[in-house]
Parts: sequence; structure tokens; C-alpha cells
Amino acid sequence: KGLTIDFGFAYPTEFEIESANNTFSYLNDKQIFTTEDTFGDTDYLIIRPIKMVGGLQKLRIKSILMGIGLAYSNVQIQKISLSDFTSAISEELPSAKLSVNFYDEEERFNVDDESSFIGFLETMQKINLSFGVTLEDETVEWNHIATMYLKSWKSQKGTVSLSATDRLSQMNDTYSLGNKIYKRTAYQEAESIFLDAGLEPDEYYIDEYLNDVELNNPMPKGTHKSCLQLLANA
Repeated sequence: KGLTIDFGFAYPTEFEIESANNTFSYLNDKQIFTTEDTFGDTDYLIIRPIKMVGGLQKLRIKSILMGIGLAYSNVQIQKISLSDFTSAISEELPSAKLSVNFYDEEERFNVDDESSFIGFLETMQKINLSFGVTLEDETVEWNHIATMYLKSWKSQKGTVSLSATDRLSQMNDTYSLGNKIYKRTAYQEAESIFLDAGLEPDEYYIDEYLNDVELNNPMPKGTHKSCLQLLANA
């Protein structure tokens, strides 16, 4: 659901977008085109320009974004709660929880609407939380506080409730690559756990000290989270 295309200076003023389920026709007067239409379950999109601004030109795409990013501020948010826990001796892995309630006066999350946003929410979608400070010149300085991952949601009577947790809390798939006797460092094992859990290298940080901890024993089969906890205890 949703699409944003930056065509650059040579943009189509009339075009079609075809997916496996639908074909939509659009009139456009901007370099950056956006729509909240639902393209459905598809493995392709075909963009057919019909008319270009300034006449016959080559169609280019500078960038394309699938889906929609929704932003909610003071006006829409009813209440918000963020809590975090950290053990100084790694007795438990760090954890954080976020809950947000916001108004849905336009019923964009109506459970009875097939194209509603509620039908496109999935666990592990990112929620970025920022606090803004209004400066003397009336500009707002934004401070990114946390990146959380959606866990559950509900929509009822014009209000949407979301709950999210940190990334570690949702690493509940089974890790088995370490279940053998071999020599490696705790750093290498932690890196293997993160990569097997689907994280990109820029999504985690491992303390260099773990390079000085050597392991030979097998890691038991368990969740990625529980295996990281064993390394933290070691």
C-alpha cells in the first residue's frame, strides 16, 4: 500500500501503474509523485508514461519508495510510554518497551475497510521515536530517542494502540550454527548470531573486548536472544 516516486525534472503528467492485481491511472504535476493506493500482493510494477512535462522526454526514476511512512505528533497522540531496563552486569539483556495511543479521526485504520492501514501492519515494522525542542527562533530541534519494533496493535472507536519492543526482545528464532565443537572468539559467535537473526552490520555493535574471549564448547540450540545472553554471562 502506497508509493512515492521521484521522477526528477522530466516527470510524467499522465501515466499508469500496473501491478499483478490492479492498474491505476494518474494525472500528475510534480517531480515527486505520491499515492496511498493499494497495489495488492504483487511481484512487479509497470509504469507507463502517457504524457511528459515539456513534451517528448525520456522517463527517469531518481528514487522509489514502496509503502507509506506515517508520522504522528502532539496533536494526534493521546498518550505515550517508553521504558527501558539495563543490567550493569548483563544478568539480563537490555530491553525497552513502547506503547502509543493516537487518534484516528479519519478512520484510516478502520478494521472493516479492506484497504485500511491496519491490514498492512506487520510485526517487526520500525517505529522511530523523536522528541522535539522548540528553540528561540521558533525552529524545532529533533532528537532521535529510540528505534522500536512493532509487536501488537489494535484499532477501536477512533483510537489506535501500538506496542513495540527493542530488537533483542524479538530475536526468538532458533540459532543452531554454534552447536558444534570449534575454536572461535565470543566476538565471532556474537557476529554469527546477529547475522543469522537477519541484522545488517550497521544495526548492531559488539564490544571489542569479546575478541579476547575464546570459546571451544558448542553453543546449545536456542533462540538468538538466549544465545546472546549466554555470551553476555560468559
